[in-house]
Parts: sequence; structure tokens; C-alpha cells
Amino acid sequence: MMRPPSAVADPQIARRRGRWALTFASVAVTLGTGWTFTFGLGLTTAGGPAGRAVMAIGDALGWVGVAFGLLAVLAVVGALTAALRPRRATAAIVVLAVLTAIGMYVAASLSVPDLTPLAVPLVPILLIVAMAIGPHRPRRDRPTRAAVALTIAATTMIVLTLLHIAVWNPMAHVPDLALNEIYREMRAAGQWVGFDGTFWIWTIGGVLIAGAYLVVSLVGPHSERQVVVTGLAVIGMIGATDLFPAFGVGMAVADTFATSGADAALSGPLLAIVGQLALVSALLIGLAPRTRAIEARTFASV
Repeated sequence: MMRPPSAVADPQIARRRGRWALTFASVAVTLGTGWTFTFGLGLTTAGGPAGRAVMAIGDALGWVGVAFGLLAVLAVVGALTAALRPRRATAAIVVLAVLTAIGMYVAASLSVPDLTPLAVPLVPILLIVAMAIGPHRPRRDRPTRAAVALTIAATTMIVLTLLHIAVWNPMAHVPDLALNEIYREMRAAGQWVGFDGTFWIWTIGGVLIAGAYLVVSLVGPHSERQVVVTGLAVIGMIGATDLFPAFGVGMAVADTFATSGADAALSGPLLAIVGQLALVSALLIGLAPRTRAIEARTFASV
């Protein structure tokens, strides 16, 4: 028996809505991780209008993540209505609503921020998927310029992060002492024996990854989209992992001068915001379906 036209599934629209759902959910996870692990915990002691403005931006990004999570739910609902018959779609949407409610309750009740960095590995995995399913149209001129620009940006991100860790943040915590006096006091207190292995592994590893990205982008037949997404992912992961090289120096300063382990210099949260925006941009460019005439119908029946 033939179904009425309104009940006929449309696999093409369903696939596109599913990809939008993946895009929105990925952005929500990324911003939610940054909000919980950085801004939600108030990891800055900088005061004044500038400090409050930076924290407001961080909180705003967290609420943007919530909005993307809601969009992901709507996109999943749209995909179900396009892929399934009405009764099955209704049942699936009910199950989705229940699971969403349970997930929100668990997330609110557990509140374990120490586990949020575990969500970071999802980003490169999703980007790999995006590269596998994305169009492969080699273009040589613009990808080359984009690769060089993004490599410079990634290297700059590494340099600024190191300056924040080794110079700006210690001086913000102990403004009455010069930088050499801060390190002298840490050595005298037995809290400082030099930069640890994690610091150097992160630094050297970041430079090698940025260099490898440039070489691969220049020698391979990549599309501009692939080059841009990968470069933004590199910048974003630099910002997402800066806690590892910062931990040793931050704890030495905190233990020596009885200060907080939070960032006192605004450069820390500012770099975190840049990293978050880079990751979000990479996900939106890499995962979102290409704009077509069908896009006008994509959310029409949601």
C-alpha cells in the first residue's frame, strides 16, 4: 500500500539534517568543555573592567554552546521526520526527548569538571570524519596562502602561550617583584627546578605539528577547505592543551607566594577564547553540509 506523499521519507534531506545535527552537537561539546573547564570555574583572578569583560565573553560562549545543543536536538528531530514513517518518527522523538532530559539531569548533578578534557579528543576524530566525507577538489594557490597564514597563526599561538606561562602570569601574580626575583624566590623555596618535561614536550610537539601541517599542506593536493579546517584544528588544540605546560610553573608560583593557581594575567583566558573560536570554526567549516537549493527545505518541516 502506497504511503501518502507527506509520509514518504526523504533520505537526502535526512542525511543533510543528520550532518547538521553532528555539526551542532560537536560545537556544543567543544564550547561546553571550554565553559566548564575554563570559564565556568572562574580560572582567572584578574579584576577590573577588562577581567570582567573577558569572563563575560567566556560565559557568553558557554551559552552559545547551549544554543548549539538545542539546535542539534532540533536537527535530529528533523532527520527522524525525514527518515522514518510518522509513527516511528514520533516514537523516536519521544525516546530522544527522554534521553535528552536524562542527559541534562546527569550533567547537572554530576558536575565533574576534571573529566571535561576527555571531550577534547572528540574534536580531531570529528575533523577526520569531515575530511573523509568532504569534497576533494585540489586547488594550489589559495590553499598555499591559507596554509602559510595558519602556520604563522599557530606558531604565534605557541609563542604567546609560552610568554603567558613563563612571564606574564607569574608577574601578574607577584607584581611587586621583577621576573628574575620571582624565579629566584621559587628556587630558594625549593619549588622550582626548571621547566619540566611536559613543558618541553608540549612546546616541541606543537612546533613539530605546526611544521608538519605546513609541509603536508604544501606538498599534497588538498582543497582549500581541508587546509583551512586542519589549520584551525591545530590552533584550537594548542589552546585546548595549554594546561599541561602551565601546570608546573603555575603550581610553583602558587606554592611559593601563597597565591591562587588560577590565571592572574588576562592573556590566559584570551588565548583560551581564541582556541575555542578556532575549534568551533573548524567544526562549522569541516562538518556542515554545503549550501544548496535543498537547504531551504532542510528545516522546513522541523
